[in-house]
Amino acid sequence: KFDHAIKVISRNLAIAKELYEEKKSEGFRQIRVASAYTQLGTALAAQAKDFAAALAAFEGALALSDAFAKQPGLEISEALLLNSTAWLLATCPDESLVDTPRALKLATKAVSITPNSATNVSTLAFAQHLNGNHEKAIKTFQQSTQLDADLIALNTLMTAMCYAKLGKIDQANDLYNKAVQLNKANPQEPELFERYRIQAEKLFRAEQEKLQ
Repeated sequence: KFDHAIKVISRNLAIAKELYEEKKSEGFRQIRVASAYTQLGTALAAQAKDFAAALAAFEGALALSDAFAKQPGLEISEALLLNSTAWLLATCPDESLVDTPRALKLATKAVSITPNSATNVSTLAFAQHLNGNHEKAIKTFQQSTQLDADLIALNTLMTAMCYAKLGKIDQANDLYNKAVQLNKANPQEPELFERYRIQAEKLFRAEQEKLQ
């Protein structure tokens, strides 16, 4: 099923690129290519777990993303691309592809376009945390949760990690326990939550050892 979807998107991308090469002056053709690249990157990352290919697709879209800014009403499409790329660069399981400074730059731009997107705000908070801006990340995670309560478990878990990095272990532990209970009551993104829950436990142990 996933392979078929990716093949369909790849075929649509090939057609869009062919039409774009015929007449690059028409902005809508550039938009079609950028949109197809974005769709392909999303599918490769979420479904095929081919992160290198996903990033390459997002890069292809970013190279043409100025077309979104030129067309009124397509700001959300540009923000989606920026956020998707930022998320991959910040949280990719393949550490060789991680680029947290660039993730922060892209996430910041995405939020400037769609400040009321809880998902985009959460991505920005992740990027802030991973770049060492833990206090700022705490506020941004809170902002994300205010925009969408369904993100509260993961945002609370990440806030706990921020407090741990700040050396506030007791507060971090309290928030960690709260996040686990929230996730049990309303599971969202279970695979992602478990990945960062394990990281949180390792972080807490490491930070506690520093205090001994």
